[in-house]
Amino acid sequence: MSFVKWSYDILFLIGFLAYLPFFLKKGKHKDGFLSRLGMLPKESREYPGTIVWLHGVSVGETTQALKLAERLREKLGDGVRFVFTATTAAGKEVAEKRLHPQDRALYFPLDFGPSVRLFLKTVKPKAVVIVETELWPNLIWELSENRIPLFIVNGRISDRAIWRYCRFRFFFRPLLRRITGIYAQDEEAKRRFIDLGAREEAVQVTGNMKFDWKPSLTEEAWLRSFQGELKSRDHLLWIAGSTHEGEEKALLDVYQSLKRRHPRLRLLLAPRHLRRVQEVKAIAEKKGLAVQEIMQEEMEKESLRGEVFVLNVMGVLALLYQAADLVFVGGSLVPKGGHNLAEPAFFEKPIVFGPFMENFQEMAETFKNAKGARQVSNAEELEKELEALLGDETERRRLGRAAKDLMAGHRGAAQRNAERILAVLRSQTGGYEK
Repeated sequence: MSFVKWSYDILFLIGFLAYLPFFLKKGKHKDGFLSRLGMLPKESREYPGTIVWLHGVSVGETTQALKLAERLREKLGDGVRFVFTATTAAGKEVAEKRLHPQDRALYFPLDFGPSVRLFLKTVKPKAVVIVETELWPNLIWELSENRIPLFIVNGRISDRAIWRYCRFRFFFRPLLRRITGIYAQDEEAKRRFIDLGAREEAVQVTGNMKFDWKPSLTEEAWLRSFQGELKSRDHLLWIAGSTHEGEEKALLDVYQSLKRRHPRLRLLLAPRHLRRVQEVKAIAEKKGLAVQEIMQEEMEKESLRGEVFVLNVMGVLALLYQAADLVFVGGSLVPKGGHNLAEPAFFEKPIVFGPFMENFQEMAETFKNAKGARQVSNAEELEKELEALLGDETERRRLGRAAKDLMAGHRGAAQRNAERILAVLRSQTGGYEK
């Protein structure tokens, strides 16, 4: 094992040094560079209490981690403190906005032996929880050797990833067997984990925590007011959320075509990455559309004008769905894997998505089978589907109610995950509960 670890660290270091110039050049990676090496800020070095470390790659996973922490804190009391880590700046920002006063948000350390050991030595977690599936060898080795339980929640292995893991089953099998508990989204995910080498008794199906989404009660009043401003206008609002490069042009073409027959229609585009806002705005302006960039200032002034709105505020899209008459979930008309359907479903909105939903495949199938959303194959089908829905308010309401009912029937995964984690911790320590 020591030879494998040594070899992995050498290969990791070579790859990291080759990637370093790009890593530093790209703005989103500059922030927290030392933290990613395991050298934490001074205020995070002395961190007393029982520490549970929860990790999610970006915004979606971090949101789930925050929800799981709520469930754990209900049982563990204020004696527990949570350290949230994210790989992306957006994920860390979401955690920082919603942190309990005694918790911390940091960047996930690089999976280099010294970095991982330094991070663990500083944070001293009693347990580690990874949302969805990231198999970092050094982290798994160090946690196992230090007898720190590691859990994977909302576990899944996509169709795209499974063949890569299978090619290196000899490497991943001993890693998976060191994981304390793997709580999978569905039976297919459970089977894949076991086939790759996880201990059968360690893998359980607990459901998909994305169905547990609900709006935060701490949102600012100006955001709620802005929702009212969107809804009070005499128009129909189509929100296209979490869009990616290649989607906006197609969506704007569809919008222009629909608007000829539905002049009251307005479109709000919310690019997945805010760095693309000006690019998206330029695409719309080039088509001759009246475009307004929505920043926090516009929300506070409640000043809306134009035909197309481009959202340039992080972390508010989910609540803005409440003002929509129609929703398209982005990342699905181009091969990006799609995004979460639960947020618009919570607000009873009619949802349409494209053919590429690999990252939410089980959820997408569930919605389709329950007739709680519509899937289209391309932009032409999208236009036809939206045309039909725009002309049938009764069907829009029925589709929205079906989505809401489906959400209600699939809730509870966060609670089930928390219960299983606590059961393991109690069996290993004899305590942990308030």
